[in-house]
Amino acid sequence: MPDLKLESTVTYAAKVKQYKKIYRDFIDLTLGEPDFKTPQPIIDALNDALKKGYTGYAPAQGYEELRKAIVQLEEKRLGVTVDASQVLVTPGAKAAIFLAFLLATLSRKCRNIVTTDPYYYQYVNLARMFGLQIRLSKLAVTSDGGFKLDVGDFVEKIDEQTCLAIVNTPHNPAALKIRLSEFEEIIDRAKKYNVLVVSDEVYADYVFDGKHISILHVSGWEDVGIYVNSFSKTFAMTGWRLGYLIANSKLVSLLKSLAANIYTSPTSFVQIAAIKAVEIYDDVRRMILTIFHERKNLVEELSRQTLGLKPVRLEGGMFAFITLSREVLDKVDNSNEYADYLLRKAHIALTPGTIFSKAYGKQALRLSLAVHTNVIKEAFRRIEEANRVLLNS
Repeated sequence: MPDLKLESTVTYAAKVKQYKKIYRDFIDLTLGEPDFKTPQPIIDALNDALKKGYTGYAPAQGYEELRKAIVQLEEKRLGVTVDASQVLVTPGAKAAIFLAFLLATLSRKCRNIVTTDPYYYQYVNLARMFGLQIRLSKLAVTSDGGFKLDVGDFVEKIDEQTCLAIVNTPHNPAALKIRLSEFEEIIDRAKKYNVLVVSDEVYADYVFDGKHISILHVSGWEDVGIYVNSFSKTFAMTGWRLGYLIANSKLVSLLKSLAANIYTSPTSFVQIAAIKAVEIYDDVRRMILTIFHERKNLVEELSRQTLGLKPVRLEGGMFAFITLSREVLDKVDNSNEYADYLLRKAHIALTPGTIFSKAYGKQALRLSLAVHTNVIKEAFRRIEEANRVLLNS
C-alpha cells in the first residue's frame, strides 16, 4: 500500500480557518491564489456560454477554439509557436501533472522521479501515491538570500531508472527562475535516458526581473518535454479549475486517451470563458507586474530589517520562502512549532516549510505575496514583535 499520509497546503488551511474564526485581526499569509477577483469580462463570457447551451460534454482534448487561443497566448507570453494539436486542456494544472505521472509510469520502466528540494508538494505526493522513489536535488542558497538550481546535481540524479523529472519556474516556494542553459542540460540528459521532463510554469506571469524562460525555448524540447500552465494564477480563476499542457502531438494523443477515461473532459462553459481571458491577457499581465513587483520589493526589504529572519531575494512567483535565524531556531524545534507560535502570539498564518522541503523545511516558512502592501507591513511588524518576545523568553 502506498503512503497516503499526504501533506498539503489545503490540509493546513483547515487549521488556519479555525484561528480566523477566533481572531478578528487575523492575517493569512498562506494563500496560494491572487487577491484580485476574476476579471468581469471572463465572468460575463461564462454567463453567455451558459445561455448559449455550453453545458454538455466537451472534447477530451478541449475545444479547438480554446486550444487555438492558448497557442496565441503562448506566442504573446513566450514568443514561441506551437500547434493546437499539441495542446491538451485539463481541469487545472494539477490534473495535467497527474496525467504526466500516469503516462510516465505506464509507458516506462520506472523506479524514481527527480525534482528539486524545496518542491511543490504535489510532486512528491504523487510519487508516493505511485510507489516511486523521490530523488531530491537540493537548491543552493545564494549570498543574498535567493535560491539557485544546482543543475549538475539535478541531471546527475536522472538515470535509466528515472521516468520523470519535474521543474518549477518561477518556483513555488523558492521564487527562483530556471535559466536557458539549465533547461538545456536537463533536456539533454533526459533524452539520453528517455525521461519525460515536466515544466510547471503556472507563475510565468509573475516574473519580477528579466524575462521568463520556458522549456518551450529549448531547441528539441518536443522530444521529452511537457509544458504545464493554468488560468488560475494569471486570471484569478483558481476555483474555475482550468489548466493545460503542451507536448508533442504523439504524447498529447496518449494523454488525451488517459484524460477521457479519468475525467471525460474539462468543463465546457469554463473553456468558452477562458477564450475571453486570452483576449484580455495584456491588461491583466500589466496589472500583475505593477502590483506584485511592489510587494516583492517590500518583502525583500522587510526580510532584511526584521529581527529573527534571514534576508530573501525573489526572482518570481507568488511566494517567499523565509528562513528563521539561528537565534530563533534555538527557541523552537522547527517551522511547525514556530508557525503555531505565530498563530497564537501574532495572529498570523505562514505555511510551515516541512510541506515543501526535506532540506530546509524545519527552518523555513512560506509567505504569500497575495495580500495588500499594508497587510505585509503589519505582518512583519507583528513577526518582529513576536520574535522579540521569543528571544527574550
